[in-house]
Amino acid sequence: MQRLITLVSSLVAVSLIAVGCGSDGNSGTPNAGGSGGSAGSNSVTQCVGHYSDLTETVFAANATAGGMCVNPGDLGSICINDLTTIAGTCGIACLTSVAQDAATQNACVSSCLDSKVAPALGGDCRDCYVTDVQCARDKCQLDCLSPSSAKCDACRQAKGCAPAFYSCTGLPVPGSVVGSGAGGADTGAGGI
Repeated sequence: MQRLITLVSSLVAVSLIAVGCGSDGNSGTPNAGGSGGSAGSNSVTQCVGHYSDLTETVFAANATAGGMCVNPGDLGSICINDLTTIAGTCGIACLTSVAQDAATQNACVSSCLDSKVAPALGGDCRDCYVTDVQCARDKCQLDCLSPSSAKCDACRQAKGCAPAFYSCTGLPVPGSVVGSGAGGADTGAGGI
């Protein structure tokens, strides 16, 4: 009888340790998928990047219906990947490494996003990011050589890139941004 009690106690202790060691956070890298939660669940996963002040659940609740990125898979991926940094890095890398025509640039950015974002974004959502990078490249190239800069954000807002991005994606404007009117200043997808 004592062995049975010891065995049951040991199993309960191992189960509690396993549950206690689980993680709802991410591993700290910008494009790491983390180990917590799944898209669309009631997880307590903390988002990263410009949405770091939101949990995955709050982030999803603030998305606008009808946007290209509001399905649970895309929202989950955006929450756990720093898409601003990734899109900006892809835009700069493609600008300096491939032909300058828009189609080649866009194909490069699309491929780069596919390779750096896990889980991958759906095609329509990814296309919103590609279009935003193109807009920054076409209208704010010099201001967006540092894609996460305030100068890039201001240009993208003034030239219409930011409002178009949020309209396309359905993503909430990051809470850390003080905006004006529809969309405010953007720190969303990044520049070129």
